Amino acid sequence: MLKFINLLIQLYPTWPNPFNANINIQLLNPVSGDLTLNIYDTSGKKQSSNQRNLAGQGPHMLRWNGCNENGEALSSGVYVLHVRSQLGQVS
Repeated sequence: MLKFINLLIQLYPTWPNPFNANINIQLLNPVSGDLTLNIYDTSGKKQSSNQRNLAGQGPHMLRWNGCNENGEALSSGVYVLHVRSQLGQVS
């Protein structure tokens, strides 16, 4: 019997939405390894980047403080989350 394994990152809805000071980002990583989380505004400009080594596969919770890479608070609005691993990427 063949078993199929999902090797794609699963990104779940963030909360609270719309965010205020912080948002929680829940994802499921199918394998151990590095993840890079980039956050873009609607014009496509990267506002924040975070690389993490997640020791194990499975569910993980990341938190974004709503600040750009310079530590400045961003205004309320729509932002796109982009997660990349060695197996692929998801937004």
